[in-house]
Amino acid sequence: MVSARTAFLNTGHYQPIAAALSQSIKGGCSQIPEPVIIDAGCGEGYYTHYIKRQMTYSHIIGFDISKSAIVACCKQSQQIHWLVASVNDIPVADSSTDIIFSVFSRCDWASFSRILKSEGRVFVIAPGPDHLKELREVIYDTVRPYPEDKLLQTLPDSFVIISRQHLQGKMYLEGSEVLLNLLAMTPHYWRIQPQQKKRFSTLGEMVCHYDVYLTELKYTS
Repeated sequence: MVSARTAFLNTGHYQPIAAALSQSIKGGCSQIPEPVIIDAGCGEGYYTHYIKRQMTYSHIIGFDISKSAIVACCKQSQQIHWLVASVNDIPVADSSTDIIFSVFSRCDWASFSRILKSEGRVFVIAPGPDHLKELREVIYDTVRPYPEDKLLQTLPDSFVIISRQHLQGKMYLEGSEVLLNLLAMTPHYWRIQPQQKKRFSTLGEMVCHYDVYLTELKYTS
């Protein structure tokens, strides 16, 4: 899974998402000389590394529940602090963090409240209704839009939505390896039947769209 994610993300197909996230984070901490930034659920570290390259002056921590993912991250960069941890129990000091970002991962508002400074920001990337629709059309008989992000419907009063961007783009995917790597990045990989996976692996190319929301929230203690 880690190697598949790394291989696909290194093709650059999700680079526009990373760039939009980076620009938003820069704006969210533009007045802070050396911001403390946390990638909550960093996986193989693609977005963590991208933000660090764009903001070399920042202090970045990436954590994930997967030990193998964090081992891979440590081999790539010693400039980022890597932790094996759960979003429910983040081993970071209270009120120490300027920015948290979460990409296709779970948020825990109680944990975020504990570690964020007052006026700190959270950036969340979550699927839009048509995210990877073409991929899903190949492997399922019936394709439903992704449901509206329930995460934002249960926000505590201490978090306020500042902005919400709808990011969409077309990806030209060539080669069965690229397609299977994309599939392995998604929850669908674990849900589909062997015959569906076989059918998908026979494809040589696909035009597929990403469709995501980038939401910025402010925390007030």
